[in-house]
Amino acid sequence: MINKFNKKFLELITVKNYKFNIISSKLIKFIFFIRYLIIIFLLAFALHFVIPKFFNYEDKVKILNQILYKKYGLNIKNYASVEYRIFPTPRLHLKKIVSNNFKEKLKFNSQDVYIIISPYKLYNIKTLKIKKLIFSGALINLDISNSKNFLNFLNNKKHKAIFEKSTINIYNKTDFITKIYNISFLKENKVEGTL
Repeated sequence: MINKFNKKFLELITVKNYKFNIISSKLIKFIFFIRYLIIIFLLAFALHFVIPKFFNYEDKVKILNQILYKKYGLNIKNYASVEYRIFPTPRLHLKKIVSNNFKEKLKFNSQDVYIIISPYKLYNIKTLKIKKLIFSGALINLDISNSKNFLNFLNNKKHKAIFEKSTINIYNKTDFITKIYNISFLKENKVEGTL
């Protein structure tokens, strides 16, 4: 009886093992085939984000300025350089800008401006979709009469503008009132800074 059981068990194991070998060999062949497709897909995905690094954005600042004026009312007067960055998200990095906002009557300088752009529209600057602007190290000279305009600019739901590590000089016409250091206007109307 035990001998018959052992015989049946051995037959079962060899049949399962044979089926397992067939399945595993088909799976291995499929993985070897699909690996090339995966490599091609990953390479194309990486190239989609890397190729804009080689574009010359200095020539396209005029078009970029028109897009910023339409969406944000910003006019960039001067800048030191423009470059494309891949990480953490696709963005254009403008260094040392002088700009003003004609719609809100604001003037400010910024050490760095990051223009976060949509990854789907990287190749054509005219159809560039801007997700948000991040001003880092901005110096804002704010007249009390324009404070409402500045808050409107920050709270506008059509566009997102974030100020980080910035300084605000508050004036009453020509009289200096106070300076707010290291101020950050973050999402959801959160403000951090020191007087």
